[in-house]
Amino acid sequence: MSLCEVNGIVVYYVNYGESDRIIHLYTAERGLISALARGARKPNSALLNAVQPLVYGKYVLFENKGKYTVNTCELLETFYNARIDMDKFSAAMYMTSLMNNRSHEFMRSRRLFFLLYYSLTYISYKDECVPRDIAIAFLVKVLNEHGFIPQVKICGNCGRVLLNDSLIYFEPFKGHPLCFNCKTPESVQVEPTSLEAIVRILRLNVKDVYKVKMPLRISKELFKILNTYAETVLEEKFNGEIMFYDIDVQK
Repeated sequence: MSLCEVNGIVVYYVNYGESDRIIHLYTAERGLISALARGARKPNSALLNAVQPLVYGKYVLFENKGKYTVNTCELLETFYNARIDMDKFSAAMYMTSLMNNRSHEFMRSRRLFFLLYYSLTYISYKDECVPRDIAIAFLVKVLNEHGFIPQVKICGNCGRVLLNDSLIYFEPFKGHPLCFNCKTPESVQVEPTSLEAIVRILRLNVKDVYKVKMPLRISKELFKILNTYAETVLEEKFNGEIMFYDIDVQK
């Protein structure tokens, strides 16, 4: 048994036994890991605040044969504002659900860690930001980090350049655009502006994701096609529709 120290953000938890909790941490040093926090749910536990969702801390862990147990934690950030606002909270939980995907267990990426950290920070403390747009930008960059973002300027079937096309379609299960002649029953029509938004998001540094602001129709269109694609390639259901719930209800 040995001790290790990691900087991690709680992206998921499940209660275990009478007072324990298992947390999933996305860490800068080891990617996604699972750790048992013994007695963390007791009211007087020193770990009570360290096992809450969205918490960022410096965790000291016991490691034994690839399994981790939380020893201590120094809280660094709780992203409090993201907890008390429904729009911010739904966007934050969507992002953490993406990071809790099992594919991250085998993928250590400091770039993804800082993308998550900065995205949560902006959602929490930059009121001029649009939380759902940051979440969509986050989705684009996560897919790109996994190597799943396609060439959006050419038809994925015939290879024709789509720059001057007014009618463009997107195959959400395969993740590529199609020209009018190559469209399939599964493809959906998208605005050229939506594909251009993907290109611009990919050019942004992780510290600049707060700059992403899109018309609502583009946000909804991008979320629909890219979330379906993410669920296909990452083999998991991601519930982000709640980010648009209030808007749809008001119609």
